[in-house]
Amino acid sequence: MNILTGAEKWFSQKNLCVRGGLSLGSRRWRTISIGSSLRFDNFSFDYAFLWPLSGIKDTLGTHKIALNIKFGKQKITKEEADLLKEREAKLKAQDEAKKSLLEAEKFQKEAERIRQESAEKLKEAQQVQEESKKLQKISAQQETEMEKTKKKDELEKSFKDSMLYYQKRVSQGANISERLLLLDKLTKKYENSNIDISDVRKERTDVLKSQQAARNDYNSSISYYRRLKTRGATTDEMRSLLNKIIEKYKGKGVDVTEAERELEVLK
Repeated sequence: MNILTGAEKWFSQKNLCVRGGLSLGSRRWRTISIGSSLRFDNFSFDYAFLWPLSGIKDTLGTHKIALNIKFGKQKITKEEADLLKEREAKLKAQDEAKKSLLEAEKFQKEAERIRQESAEKLKEAQQVQEESKKLQKISAQQETEMEKTKKKDELEKSFKDSMLYYQKRVSQGANISERLLLLDKLTKKYENSNIDISDVRKERTDVLKSQQAARNDYNSSISYYRRLKTRGATTDEMRSLLNKIIEKYKGKGVDVTEAERELEVLK
């Protein structure tokens, strides 16, 4: 009866193996063995050392070396096939993860590019909008200035036309009352505008001075009439003098009520 025991351990994805064993049997048969294996795809190298513990004396044991070379298609065991599938699945998963990472990076780069383009387009649109607002503001200001200029030109033309009409009436013999009325209308109409009406004010002052001078002359004429009347002038002389006074000063805006009353008495 023999009892054989042994154990082995594989390393480096089952390419390297270390093993050991013990054999016990009748007739004091005892043997220990140690060995190793080195395996590659198409060949393997095996080494074993057997050392008898009893029986044969004066021996250093037995060395066994085996070299196996495989030809043809290699048969894969179920365990190796599972390992191969696991390895392929792992590589496939790594490739998928790498592809997913590349796709994610590509998507992120594309999203960043789109974001930058959108930001640039938005910035350009904002700049265009700001420029448009500036142009609209400038255009509105120009229109306002043009409208002001137009109104000013129209106002100046109206003022000049009014002054020409006033000068025409003066040349036609307009009396002082009409002249003052025209000058007052011009002052009221253009005094709050940007039109220079200093000539109107000066003309009105001159007309008022002429009116005052005419009143003074009128008072002198009436005084002269009273002296003639006191001296006993004839009715025709007094009537003639009064008609001249009324005709001369009535058109100059002078109150000739007294002269008219005296003339009415003489009639």
